[in-house]
Amino acid sequence: MSIRLDPEPSPRPRRVKRWIIFVLIPFLAVAIATAAVQFLVNEGGSAVKEAIGNQPPIRVDVASGGITVDVNVENLPKFVIPRPLSEIPPPPGQDVDSAQRYKWANRLGGVDAGRTSVDIIIQGRSSKVILIKGIRVIVRERRAPLSGTHITYGPIGEHIPVRSAYVDLDRPSKVELFDEDDTPLSFPLAVSEDKVEVVRLSVFANSCDCTWTAEVLYLDGGKERTYPIKRQGGQPFRTTAPSRAKSYYSNDGRTFHPDVQQGP
Repeated sequence: MSIRLDPEPSPRPRRVKRWIIFVLIPFLAVAIATAAVQFLVNEGGSAVKEAIGNQPPIRVDVASGGITVDVNVENLPKFVIPRPLSEIPPPPGQDVDSAQRYKWANRLGGVDAGRTSVDIIIQGRSSKVILIKGIRVIVRERRAPLSGTHITYGPIGEHIPVRSAYVDLDRPSKVELFDEDDTPLSFPLAVSEDKVEVVRLSVFANSCDCTWTAEVLYLDGGKERTYPIKRQGGQPFRTTAPSRAKSYYSNDGRTFHPDVQQGP
């Protein structure tokens, strides 16, 4: 005689435990998410607030490469292009703005010759008055002047701002500030949301091929802070003395003639 043994039924309590676990999972997820949010509010929230609070009280815009602001004056774009004249294609004519000249020269590896002009537009973010203590130029790299062809054009009408600041890369720690009528000025300058200061920074290279950046110095809560000034894309500026380049001058923007008054 054979005896059939039915399989032992699964214990009911185990099914109950699994059911409870599946029911609790969503609640546990919500609880964990809530705790995480609470942690970020309590612990990380201060970091978020600090980041917002650390936003500079000024906004600074930079215009360079022939793009400038304010009233019309004459500008003479000058470049050193590291090629002989025979390998330099025709430039834009006299009827184009200076920004197009800069783009043309930059495509050929050209560097500002003798001077780089940068317009710095400084404005406060609120009604609170912020004092601008100065502008500082930092030489990042110094080389012998670039050799090649020194190109000088006839005047092109462009713009100049109210204030002018001058820096010699041989003495970058000294910044000279002047008003529109060339009256010497001194820092600080005051800015706010309704009061904007525009400074044209002219940086000269007489004996080097220099890569450089600048900083705006301002007071915030009694502490001196800095705002970096760089080219579009975060790149440094570059200015070379034209002393090692052969100089040519153009009256019509198309035909170049040797300039016996400049360069070798």
